[in-house]
Amino acid sequence: MKYINNGSFHYIVTGCLHGCWEQLYLEASQIEKDKGICLSAIFVCGDSKTARTKEDLTSLACPPRYRTMGSFHKYSDGTQVAPYLTILISGNHECSEFLLQTTYGGWIAPNIYYLGFSGSVILMKEVRKGKDVVSVDFLRVSGISGIGHSILSSPHKESVPLRGVSQLKGVYQHRKLDTDMMCCMYSKLNEWSDDESSLDNPLF
Repeated sequence: MKYINNGSFHYIVTGCLHGCWEQLYLEASQIEKDKGICLSAIFVCGDSKTARTKEDLTSLACPPRYRTMGSFHKYSDGTQVAPYLTILISGNHECSEFLLQTTYGGWIAPNIYYLGFSGSVILMKEVRKGKDVVSVDFLRVSGISGIGHSILSSPHKESVPLRGVSQLKGVYQHRKLDTDMMCCMYSKLNEWSDDESSLDNPLF
């Protein structure tokens, strides 16, 4: 877990939660108290294990003994609400069938946003002097989900339900389309992200 102060923004970058979402927020709260700051967001870079039910665990690419529930289900069913805006960039140990429902990004629980196969978000913060807004600061964060041991030229063809080991492991491989989408977006904007990340390359 790494704390970063980027001007007006205070955020945490972490990864490999393996379902320990409650522990993540406890540690984030402690960092907030120790540093006397207010966190803007938490960025989770892979291996989050977003299991809502035991059925979600069947699409987790790992030996059966590691298919334990974790605590994400408490946030997805509304029992608890994530206390900080949380942005997820997925890795290779994920409940892939669930995340395939939001391939281009979306809210997977209240206050928890998944970037999709590749995506970008802009955080905005008002800078106030008294009651007046004197300026607005922005932070753009981008990410490519999965792992990039080899970048496949073929597009994603997987669909729910995932069948066999090849689909379970193929769904999280980087595709050229994912990297091309990111490059096209920034060529249009003529700028790069303040921060880019993936499980393999957490560049924060």
